[in-house]
Amino acid sequence: MADTDVQEQLQAVLSKSKDDTPDLKEIGNTFQAIANALRLPTAAPARDDLGKSELPEALVAVWKSAIPDGSVRPTGAARTCILELLRVAANLCNDNDANRQRLLDVGVVQHLLPMLSAYSQEGIELELEDLKVAKTSLGFLLN
Repeated sequence: MADTDVQEQLQAVLSKSKDDTPDLKEIGNTFQAIANALRLPTAAPARDDLGKSELPEALVAVWKSAIPDGSVRPTGAARTCILELLRVAANLCNDNDANRQRLLDVGVVQHLLPMLSAYSQEGIELELEDLKVAKTSLGFLLN
């Protein structure tokens, strides 16, 4: 994906994240496109630009819409959106200390930890999608 495509996707996310009830499926698809673009070996300049943009704040805004009660496991479209949001966050942090600090500063990690603790409750049955969210969460934290 070219830098112009990433910028277009960014503008779409910024616009949608400000809605009172954003379409989580649509935002999840946009996050997926951004996350895929940020995985490319040539994506370092895009990671720098996106880290300096309003994207980190948009990640938090979408998180709050997807999981209003931060200590629960997301389901359905919210779970898919959170998975892709975490992929974006993880890829933003790839070899980029400034973006790591930026995501800490806006509170992404502070929202992530209560959700992760919801996965540790006894007696719950986890689905494959839950495991993907947990795995991607850990990948983000490791990056």
